Amino acid sequence: MDVINAIRGYGIPDLRRISPTVVAGPTLETKPKLLDVLKQNGIETIVDFRGGQQPIIENACHQKKFNYFNFNFNHVLPNKKGTNLPPEDFVEQLKTFFRVMNKGNAYIGCQYGVHRTNAALLYNYFLNPERFRFNTPRLIVTEGDKGLVNTANYMIRKVWHTVKQMSSEDKIFFGLKGDTKEIFMNFFAEKIGEIKKNVRIRV
Repeated sequence: MDVINAIRGYGIPDLRRISPTVVAGPTLETKPKLLDVLKQNGIETIVDFRGGQQPIIENACHQKKFNYFNFNFNHVLPNKKGTNLPPEDFVEQLKTFFRVMNKGNAYIGCQYGVHRTNAALLYNYFLNPERFRFNTPRLIVTEGDKGLVNTANYMIRKVWHTVKQMSSEDKIFFGLKGDTKEIFMNFFAEKIGEIKKNVRIRV
């Protein structure tokens, strides 16, 4: 499967390979014909991080026999009032999202494939119980963001805040062991350095 090369010529920006069978990018809502190309290249699932009702892409996915999942990552958008808190069932959403990622054969993304997608990839990288299967995600920063490092820090803080709010049972599910300090040192510290090496400005 080489989905990226298959759809690169259709003007889809900011495509990223997350694993051998998972690709991230912007929504294909305005280019539904590309769903046929994805299908031909082994993609079975479309993941949308915009939250709420997205009937255009959802109906297109169902018509073409894709699995469609919508996970609300609106709380990670920078400079948006009223979006700083995750939905109440966010941790349960993460568990479902990780199952989708681990199954593979998925195209994932938000409106532009940038902010919410960056955050989703970081949650997957830090918290997925099978995180070892995935590449260090490449974060894409726009010119309107506050620099490469600050944007990475902002997204990482969102993930860390979620960890601090988790129950003991949730931490066990995500494979996080120890107290808060131990979790940070064992699961975050080294990965943060790798993340910050892998940020680029959106072209």
